[in-house]
Amino acid sequence: MPFQTYVTITMLNMHVHPTEKSVKLMERSMYSARYCFVENMTRSGMLHPGMYNILQEWYSSIESMVNIQADLIVYLRTDPEVAYERVKARARSEESCVPLEYLREIHNRYEDWLIHGLHHRPAPVLVLDGNLDLNLIGTEYVRSESSILKPILIENTNRQPILASPSKQTKENF
Repeated sequence: MPFQTYVTITMLNMHVHPTEKSVKLMERSMYSARYCFVENMTRSGMLHPGMYNILQEWYSSIESMVNIQADLIVYLRTDPEVAYERVKARARSEESCVPLEYLREIHNRYEDWLIHGLHHRPAPVLVLDGNLDLNLIGTEYVRSESSILKPILIENTNRQPILASPSKQTKENF
């Protein structure tokens, strides 16, 4: 719980930190911490139910007191096996103990949240294919740049995920 508390404070600071830029991109957010990592810790038994309830109350209080704006969630949907192979290829010492099963669990929490809607989605979700070969992935995401960096023009009031593969759609579809 101390680590998750620290993560929450860090994420909150990132959310509310002012910027002069028109777009603020964040790798993770308070929402992913809450709906993916805290949920996974609870399901795996690493977080006591009482601690889970305290964290949930904390998140609810923060949301009621602070405007945590998110205009778009870009989900780089990547199979756990692909992510695992990339972790092994990077060969970072701090990632050497991450098992494939953990990546599967985290992937399932993201799917529960962003695809199946088991938890609140604060913004539309744009789903991009993260399984592409790393040599091609940069080109593919450049094709989505206008959808990600411009003001949100995607009409998606029911917050259903927008499944998109940039190589399979024209810019007019974004």
